[in-house]
Amino acid sequence: MQSNLARYPTRLVRLAVSLVAFWLWNSTGFVQSSPTPPDGPAVSASESLENAEEASEPIDPLTLEVHVLIKRGAYPLAFKRLADAPWDEQRAQKAGSLALASGQYSNLEQFAKRWRTKQPQLELAERLEAIATLELDRRAEAKLLWAGILEHRYENLDTGFVRLRESFSTLKNQAGSVWVMRELVQSHPEVPAAQNELAMLAINAGNSPLALEALKSVLSHADVDTARRREALWLEIRALTAMGDCNGALSHVQSLIGSAAKPAEREHLLKSFVLSQCRRHEEAIAELEPLIKSASIGNDVLQLLGQEHQALSQWQAATANYQELIRRNESARGYYGLAEIAKATDRPIDALGYYFKITGPLTVSARLGAYTVLLDAHQDVLAARLMDRYLESTPEDALDLTPARVEMLVNHNQLSDARALALRTLAIFPDNWTLQLAYSNVLDHAGETDQAIRLLEKLRKQRPNDPDVANALGFTLADHHERLPEAFKLLKVAEAQRPDSGAILDSMGWWYFQMGQLNEARDYLERANARIHDPENAWHLGKVLIALGNVDDAQRVWQQGLVEAPSDQRLRRELHQEQER
Repeated sequence: MQSNLARYPTRLVRLAVSLVAFWLWNSTGFVQSSPTPPDGPAVSASESLENAEEASEPIDPLTLEVHVLIKRGAYPLAFKRLADAPWDEQRAQKAGSLALASGQYSNLEQFAKRWRTKQPQLELAERLEAIATLELDRRAEAKLLWAGILEHRYENLDTGFVRLRESFSTLKNQAGSVWVMRELVQSHPEVPAAQNELAMLAINAGNSPLALEALKSVLSHADVDTARRREALWLEIRALTAMGDCNGALSHVQSLIGSAAKPAEREHLLKSFVLSQCRRHEEAIAELEPLIKSASIGNDVLQLLGQEHQALSQWQAATANYQELIRRNESARGYYGLAEIAKATDRPIDALGYYFKITGPLTVSARLGAYTVLLDAHQDVLAARLMDRYLESTPEDALDLTPARVEMLVNHNQLSDARALALRTLAIFPDNWTLQLAYSNVLDHAGETDQAIRLLEKLRKQRPNDPDVANALGFTLADHHERLPEAFKLLKVAEAQRPDSGAILDSMGWWYFQMGQLNEARDYLERANARIHDPENAWHLGKVLIALGNVDDAQRVWQQGLVEAPSDQRLRRELHQEQER
């Protein structure tokens, strides 16, 4: 369709987008709270200064210096100032929290070890060392540290496993967290309820087969209480859904509904989730509509209804759902939905207006949404300025925003900007492996494949168990038809730890395509396409469908890919070539 191939075509529209974005940015405040990492809040410059002012105490020179350094995003230097200062427990807590919030895991590990020698009984120091070791992916060492915390820091093991799962859920190294949790659960078979905590963690990390394995022991154990058993049934449904077993998941949900206390609102909500994930959107809507007036879940239902109507391009119905959310004082979720509709229906000015109204937990996603709108409108300089200005007020969000931002720039073929941004941020956050992965992708797209492979091989030595690193290296080798047997082994290592990952399934499919095994390639790529909306996956799947002679299906996949990523040059080029044949 022409509207997909030429979005925001005129200079007048581009100018309007630019002017509106600039006005909205300067007329909207962006003060927000950052997510709380485990065992302590992120160190916020504005918060630390405000707290000192509220206490009516003089601010010492070190606090002021650290405040300025954090405001400038100079996290390593701010941490060094705190760590090198005369020892003080309050200062140590600030240093540890700062290192944790800014991803300085090597510094955090060394600092926590030093702290433990001074205060060996302090749980916070022990926990910070355990977190750092796990984030650095040294799993065997991390297991020993977490085992000590589990067995000595909680009143009982049931509570301990719940608390560990809560801590692990906030960490970036999800696959490593699952490995450690599994080892600890196996060490304590006398706590069957711990299997639920392992299953929950495994599902969120993309390993539903492991979750199902853990849940078998809960569901077959006669001594498990009713609440735990019901929780295990819910988790089993989520795991089956993640594996793509829609019929199995729906059968289990129906059993839950039949045995639930009336009204079974949450069970019907779960059923709508399964239907949605299985792309049975009309049935999901029918399941959700009777729940709109629910006092406990009505707002969640409205948001889900909006998403289901969006999936069916029913824009008017989706808009009504989000407007009702706003009327119910759920403005962030409502405005975010309206922004996504405006972006999907080629109304960039409206999209920007909604995105800039959003505060709270959705702020980071909203800023990335606005950034994408501006890139799609070819307002690259303005997009960079607005994002940089936002990070001046909340520099701690750079860890979450920058890898995604680099990938967006690559998808928009802004390789020099992507390179500069990645290198600038890596100088501040050298331990950030997700950013290093993003930078390797920049190098690969810039034609510097040998450098990209060397970077990934170095990262692989540092993180030999990390599935995302194994996937990135395996895919890069396969994409360039190099060392294909080694690439296959790497991808299988990644798949074993995260078999539900759309990115890993896509890599496996592309490996099979490179080997000429088209049916296997199609199977993997279609499974990936059901899980992720990514232009590269759309391009891969379309190429396989073309090779199989399914030209119409390939064009549909590419058209849908352009809806998600309208500036992707490869999808545009492939569609243009096929339409001219």
